[in-house]
Amino acid sequence: MAENAALRALRLLDLVPFIVRNPGISIKELSQEFAVSQEEILKDLNLLFLCGLPGYTPLELIDISFDDDSVVVRDPQNLDMPRNFNEAEALALRVALATLLELTPTTHRNYEKIQRLSAKISTAFSSEIPINAIDFVADRERQILKTLELALNSGKDVELVYNNLARDTST
Repeated sequence: MAENAALRALRLLDLVPFIVRNPGISIKELSQEFAVSQEEILKDLNLLFLCGLPGYTPLELIDISFDDDSVVVRDPQNLDMPRNFNEAEALALRVALATLLELTPTTHRNYEKIQRLSAKISTAFSSEIPINAIDFVADRERQILKTLELALNSGKDVELVYNNLARDTST
């Protein structure tokens, strides 16, 4: 499948901070991480030599060195931080985390990590979507269990009503 320039530009923007955080990574490892061929990574690295800040003298260009075994960015020229999410990406991530949180038992070892990440993404993403607007419910029984668990954890009383269909009574 042919790749367009926009996708390559996004990969280049992701490549620099990744190499900065993983100095000495090999071409092979980079190609696996970014799901492209080693030849594409080599083309990207050769293109990065030509990227930098306006002025485009050697002092403003990205300083990168590489061979088959090692890639190192010596001067990333303000590209050492990962890209920010756009609104669609952040919203998709919030929905996915809400779903994952709903499907993960509260006793699971990663439940609190998912909860913290969800809160962090919600705080960082400056949208007008209230946190409670993204509510995923897998099934009715799970929602009932969640409600009971919240009541028990907060020390609130729970009132249960039993409907006897055979006698048409409730207790």
